[in-house]
Formats: sequence, C-alpha cells, structure tokens
Amino acid sequence: MKITQSTIQQLVITDVKSLDPVKVMIENIQPGVGNITITCFGKSWTSYWGAMSDQTIQEFFVDCNDSYLINCLDRGIRSMIDGEDNEANIQFVKAEICRQRRERDIERLEAREWWDEAEDAVDIKDLVCSWHSNSTLCKLFGDEPWHANWPSVPNPDYEYLERIVQVVREAIKQTLAVPA
Repeated sequence: MKITQSTIQQLVITDVKSLDPVKVMIENIQPGVGNITITCFGKSWTSYWGAMSDQTIQEFFVDCNDSYLINCLDRGIRSMIDGEDNEANIQFVKAEICRQRRERDIERLEAREWWDEAEDAVDIKDLVCSWHSNSTLCKLFGDEPWHANWPSVPNPDYEYLERIVQVVREAIKQTLAVPA
C-alpha cells in the first residue's frame, strides 16, 4: 500500500458584488501536478493538471487566460449560444433568402413563397431545422440547417463562470503577494 500526503489550501472569497461566497480548494500534489475545485452557490467546477512545468496550481492559474481555464473547469461550455429570439431568426432566414436570390440559386416565386412563410412563422428555427417539418424552408440551408450561423447571444453560464475565474485569479494573486 502506498500512501501519499499532499497539502491543500482553501480560500473562501466573500464580499464580492453580486456574487455568492466562492470556496476554492487548491491541491499541489507535486511540482507541476495538482488540481483545483471551485464552488459557488451550490455549483462546483474542478480540474486537474498533470503537466504545469514546475509551477504550482496557484502560479499556473494566474498565468492562464480565462477561456482556457473555463474550458478546463467546464468542458465544452461555449461563450455564445443560439439565440431564442424568433424575430432575429426570421431576419436571418430572410437575409439568406435574399442572398440565394441575388446569386440566382432560387427563383423569384420560390423566394416569395419562402419569404411569406418566414414572416408568418411562430418558431422559424424549429420550422427550418425540424426533420418532421413539411415546410419548403427546410431546403434553405441544405441537409444540416442547425449548423447554419444562426444568431447567437452570450451564454450566461459562461459569463458567470468567467466572473468566478477572474475573482479566484485575483484572490490567488493576493495570497501569492502575501509573504508566508
């Protein structure tokens, strides 16, 4: 049986405007190897790094940019997500109809039919992207309309984690500046 001991540093960050207390658990397992766990308002994010040169987690975290750290803490999270604004989606579809008409990919009557259908759509994205839709608009973006560049909005979950990462980075900087 092999038993290894490591040192864990815990930070509790409070009194941050519009943010609940943030708890940070930092474990430096050996030089260049460690993990961090961040919790705030019942949610937690954790990441392990096994190759940080000879840096501590604290030094590594301070040196990394927000998007890298956010992706490590919450794999696959996107900074932008598809918007749910039907009007913006209708304008997007209309712009594509105009583009295809200008390039003579579609005829005038087909463009008029698609335009009218788009204007009356309650949920244009579902109408265009749904495999069971009978809409002629399904042809507008080809075989995979969900991959079109639909209007997007900032992801609030990403922005929330970004604020937390920035607060944690600042707290770590402050602890690194304080002599032990």
